Amino acid sequence: MNIGQQTQRSSRVGFTLLEVLIASSLGLLVMAGTLSAYIWSLRAACRSQQYAWAQTEAAVSASKLTHYIRNARAIADIATNGNWVQLVMPDGTTNKFSYMNSLELAGDGKLLFQTDISNPSSVTNIVAKGVSKVMTQPVRNIFMKGTNSLHDNSLHIAYRITGPKAPGECYAEVDIGVRLRNY
Repeated sequence: MNIGQQTQRSSRVGFTLLEVLIASSLGLLVMAGTLSAYIWSLRAACRSQQYAWAQTEAAVSASKLTHYIRNARAIADIATNGNWVQLVMPDGTTNKFSYMNSLELAGDGKLLFQTDISNPSSVTNIVAKGVSKVMTQPVRNIFMKGTNSLHDNSLHIAYRITGPKAPGECYAEVDIGVRLRNY
């Protein structure tokens, strides 16, 4: 074996600088595309999770509100701005639903249910979190007395559930009418 031929062959093995640069650039483009698709899918999954949370919270809170209000005997009082309503229950106590939100667009409002407002130590439960007023047209108060004269003891409830992480992006609107049973 000739030593001169061996050294000549080994100097030809490998890639040129231009080939390495082109291959690295193509690999970098493929990695950037893959990373971009991964980030997009993570954002889509996060948004879907927030939307699912808003839908679930809306359904659960609407069910609770309907249950409580349907069992009331009468509407005792309602705020002119629609932020609270007082209901007379079958046992004669007056319960109160109220809406509280420090910053309207922050998506951190709550619907509260207070049992027996005459008792200072009565229990207050959170019915829904992430509540804000309905933003779409027509603009509505959260609590409104029914407009049909045949059903004086009906209550119209409209509110929006928004995830606090992305207020305004992923929301569910609740718009229900409930007729009291009038025991």
